[in-house]
Amino acid sequence: MLKVRFLGLKLVLSIAVLTGWAIYRGLLSSIPLRIIELVVYGYLVIIASKRRNFTGALWIVLCLAFWMISVIVNSTSLVLYLFFIRSMLLYYIISAYIASATSVEDDLFSLFNFIWILLLLQIPIAVIKYFTIGIGETPLGLSGTSWTTFIFLIGISYALSFFFYSHQKKYLLYTLGFVLFGLIGGKRAIVYIFPVIVIFLLIIYNYRALFRIRILLPLSIGVFIVIYATVRFIPTLNPERKMGGSFDIPYVLQYTAEYNTATTRSMGAIGRTSALEMAYKKISANGVQHIFFGNGPGILTKTSIEKFDNRNVTKEQYDIGYGVTALVFLLIQVGILGSLIYFSFLVSLGRYSWSIRNLENDPFWKAFHLGTLGVIFSISFVAFFYDVIHKEPIVMSIVYALIGISIARFKMITTTIDL
Repeated sequence: MLKVRFLGLKLVLSIAVLTGWAIYRGLLSSIPLRIIELVVYGYLVIIASKRRNFTGALWIVLCLAFWMISVIVNSTSLVLYLFFIRSMLLYYIISAYIASATSVEDDLFSLFNFIWILLLLQIPIAVIKYFTIGIGETPLGLSGTSWTTFIFLIGISYALSFFFYSHQKKYLLYTLGFVLFGLIGGKRAIVYIFPVIVIFLLIIYNYRALFRIRILLPLSIGVFIVIYATVRFIPTLNPERKMGGSFDIPYVLQYTAEYNTATTRSMGAIGRTSALEMAYKKISANGVQHIFFGNGPGILTKTSIEKFDNRNVTKEQYDIGYGVTALVFLLIQVGILGSLIYFSFLVSLGRYSWSIRNLENDPFWKAFHLGTLGVIFSISFVAFFYDVIHKEPIVMSIVYALIGISIARFKMITTTIDL
């Protein structure tokens, strides 16, 4: 039975997960997403009307101020500025709403469990996708598109964290399930991202564990198995370009290097590294001020409002056909300083779990905080060099709900413990 507290938010998250893939594939209109957006604005009204503290307000103000300087430097439209704010910050309101709500521990526990169940359900949905659609980025549920990588990272972060603290084997099965989810979504990045997230979580959990053979050996075997399965499972990562192809690490490294640095005559830069190089080259050509403040927030806006739709600007003006990461996206629009302040905002969200993780007595909350740090690591460090996930409402509504639980728990603990 669903608890009454946060029932509306649970419905919002359910709508996002259940309809997002169909909207992406053109099987549904975008009306469900517009409804979710209106609900999020409603949360902002609730916070304001009850005069509750808006957690993170200082960082939000700093982002808005730095981005406004970019507007002034470039004489950018204020409407595009608002579109940019909406794309990068809107769903943080979910975090602020959870943090400002009057709730008890059971409410936060229930909300997390609801999200966890939504995530776990993506594993059997991915299996169904394999037998009906096949491997690749055509979505079914959250398996497909760039969502796959970050749902994979979120799932792995919590599954491994709960295993570290509980030692229950079911969490290893969940970990393998999310690996399968990622593979069916066609995510080659798993080869590199899985070892990184495992090492990150282990260092935060207990960095000394990296020097203990009884921990390091099975961990290394597990990481190798995932890498081996990924290389052989995903056709583009083996020389034969087929499922079940050979395990050839030199080929994988060469393929990755060529993929990330690729350019073509018709598409321009199509790799993540070449896209970043092209973006910097284009903005620096306009003068030093554009390196620091970009060419204006919102100039890459994609919208159904034709007057403000700039979806082709990346290719036509910046010669980038593919490979736009969060860093490229921000660098073009708000420059180095605008990117840095937004990155700092994301990293700052980890201070809540970081500050209280060792003050918790309950293994559940210890594991939750470690998993949340993994999520924040994923949307800041990983996303900055991988994909612009921050403007995707499907994933970010989940991410900010989890961060909201972290902030609310921080407030709950710090009312009784002097930090």
